[in-house]
Amino acid sequence: EEDEEDEEDEEDEGDDDEEENNKNNQNNQNNQLLTEQLKPRTSSLPPLLVPLTSRKAERLHYLGVSFGLTQSLYGFWAKSGFSPLYLRQNASDITGEHTCIMATALAHPEVEGTEWLKPFSADFRSRFAGLLGGAFRDMSPALSLAVLDPQLNYSAEATQKAVSEGVVVLRGDGQSMDAHDLRRLQAYSNSLVDYHLILDLVPSLALAYFAGKLPVSLSYAQAALLVVMGMQRKELRDAQEALGGAAAAAAAAAAAGSNNSNNNSNNYNNSHSSNGNAAYSGLPQSQLLALFNKAIRRLHNCIRSSREEQIARTLPRASAAKLAGTVLGRGGVGAAAGGEIMSLDEELDEAAKLEKERLRKKYLAAEDLAAFAIKGEEGQFAEALGGKTPSAGGVVSVRAEARQREGGDGRGDGEGGE
Repeated sequence: EEDEEDEEDEEDEGDDDEEENNKNNQNNQNNQLLTEQLKPRTSSLPPLLVPLTSRKAERLHYLGVSFGLTQSLYGFWAKSGFSPLYLRQNASDITGEHTCIMATALAHPEVEGTEWLKPFSADFRSRFAGLLGGAFRDMSPALSLAVLDPQLNYSAEATQKAVSEGVVVLRGDGQSMDAHDLRRLQAYSNSLVDYHLILDLVPSLALAYFAGKLPVSLSYAQAALLVVMGMQRKELRDAQEALGGAAAAAAAAAAAGSNNSNNNSNNYNNSHSSNGNAAYSGLPQSQLLALFNKAIRRLHNCIRSSREEQIARTLPRASAAKLAGTVLGRGGVGAAAGGEIMSLDEELDEAAKLEKERLRKKYLAAEDLAAFAIKGEEGQFAEALGGKTPSAGGVVSVRAEARQREGGDGRGDGEGGE
């Protein structure tokens, strides 16, 4: 028991010493805070903050901007060289706008060129086209076309190149359009059926066109109709209302974009969209339907030409020597000079020329036309005219030489022909 009491006394004394040491340390620290002078501990550590004027600007890879998507703002940033990379599918509860992120690439010594941004923008536009029938179904056609930024005008060489390489348009089930689909498109192009018969093919045609797989030239209104009826899958009546409602927004965007005189208009042209909406917003449904028919006709002609050329490649062809021998046996029709094979139209034209020459020689011979020659000489006609010009419809008579009637009594005719 005495030992336990001694240990407790020692512990109490140790606790008292520890408390006293803590108090002394705290007093020393308080004294240091009052007397300490602020200065860098070591001269090798850099400062945390420095003035911007003393800091060299770093080289940037790109510049980005984020804003609520409107016609005027998108036109401004697009003209400034910015490309869209992101568009929020849910609109803001406060402004009702979709958040858009755009960026432009800058020249950097570590990166070769500025083309690295284009694949990201192309991927965004591809996803945006697929969402036009869902989250962005109520977006105006002018703003939709501005974001898609499609090429509307193609040269004949570009169209022919695509036809030669082959045009493939996939339906909703992943299969390419068959002969029955093309027959329906042809019937509508010839105004034989109503447009409702091909509405299931319009989304596939619109996706292929805006992806650049159908390089045919369309007007702005025709492209807007493809967006509304093909991408957003609305009726023609909704298309008319959408084009009318977008005209004012596009005009405002054009006015806002025209204030910036240094803008680059390579990516988007607000004035073009404004003029297109203003020109077609007041059209009745019949005229919009006529524009839609012309657009479908051009797309169908491109697909049909590609199919015809693909089938023509599979057909057997005769050799040039054999074809030349056949041509010589038919009188030279079918091959041009130098042995070049002629097309079907050229062959038909050449055959028509040969047939006309044969008929002319057969029915228009000089000896056969002599019976219809006018008798008389130049002097006789001049004497009959008396130096005057005959009136319109007038008749001039000259005396012909007397000739014996065939089988007659040998007396002259008297008066000659007229």
